Amino acid sequence: MYRKSFSNMKFDIKMQIAEGDYVCTLLEAQGDNTGELMGQPATGKHARINLTDTTRIEDGKIAENWVTWDTLGMLQQLGLIPAGAQQKAPA
Repeated sequence: MYRKSFSNMKFDIKMQIAEGDYVCTLLEAQGDNTGELMGQPATGKHARINLTDTTRIEDGKIAENWVTWDTLGMLQQLGLIPAGAQQKAPA
């Protein structure tokens, strides 16, 4: 979905830490919103998105992987959510 939404998306590794069976990577993704994203038409705006990627290695292969994106920040940068908007805690 993100590759289609950001045709020129690039990733920069900011930090990577490995301990035991785990590798944690802090990345910054950036690109121009040139395609539909979450049902919204392209905005043409540039966004920088922080993400973390945590991987568990077992027997030399990826056993599990978790990725967390700053989706709220991305949507605010694209003007799809007002910059002052905050997430509400579930009831």
